[in-house]
Amino acid sequence: MTNNFSIIPYWLTGFIDAEGCFSVNIYPNKNKNFEMSISFIFHISQKESNILEIIKNYLNMGQIVWDSKLKNIKKYQISSIQNGLKLIEFLDQYPLKTSKLLDYENYKQALLFWSNKNNHTKDGLKELEKMTKDMNNNRNLNERHNFLMNRNFDLDPNWIIGFIDGEGCFYCYIQKDNKSPIIQLSLELSQSTHDLLILKKISEELGKLSNSSKSLGRLKISDLTGVSRLIIMNNSELEKLIKILEIYPLKTKKLLDYKDWKLLWELKKGKAHLTEKGLEQMKKIKEGMNFGRFQNESEIGEDKKSPPN
Repeated sequence: MTNNFSIIPYWLTGFIDAEGCFSVNIYPNKNKNFEMSISFIFHISQKESNILEIIKNYLNMGQIVWDSKLKNIKKYQISSIQNGLKLIEFLDQYPLKTSKLLDYENYKQALLFWSNKNNHTKDGLKELEKMTKDMNNNRNLNERHNFLMNRNFDLDPNWIIGFIDGEGCFYCYIQKDNKSPIIQLSLELSQSTHDLLILKKISEELGKLSNSSKSLGRLKISDLTGVSRLIIMNNSELEKLIKILEIYPLKTKKLLDYKDWKLLWELKKGKAHLTEKGLEQMKKIKEGMNFGRFQNESEIGEDKKSPPN
């Protein structure tokens, strides 16, 4: 990834839509006179701590803590009311696009309400519980679906890049049959089906960015309780996607997966897969991508050999 890139606000919003979480926690407090303790939490969890440092420095607030030491995951976290109010200023200016906006609105409403100390009463606590009872997993899936379907919005290209940085995955499928190897490359984006409209919008916007009258990719739609996918795998569409990602580069370590994936694309175009040596080179590149990259940080895209001219 680019270590010192400048954050673009809508990139951050797209990344938050993909990876962020808003929560309001109300739990017993035995150490103070007030019987309940309330925390307002926003966090982004990542294996890649460097991107969290960049976000923290850009927003100039919050802290980075371990989320799960067993999984080697850290999280950037905002937990104070004062910093939460600053976050609201940012997200009101650069709004979220997915149904996560509903959870943000509950978080915002509750934080603004509780920031007024006159509401720190038993009646105020009951009101706070009402505001937050339907957040996150407690929210009805139909509510999320209908909320998006009734919205009219556009997607900034930088929002799309931030979302791909969070949710996208670059795949390479290699199968060797009796005749010749089959190589299939793709970019896939997944979302709970209640947010299917987001995938449709991304597909449409990528089409516009490539100066095409058609959307990029195809949708694989599941039922409302499942996960749907946007899959871009057609050769001509992959060409267009690569041009877009060269203009609007990824920011996280996923950039390294993209570089390897692009190299695989170039090797395929050069028919390297039709030779045993070329096929083995492609398999090695594939093994170092995605989860393989975190398992072996020494295998990065820049160390791979360039495809033949």
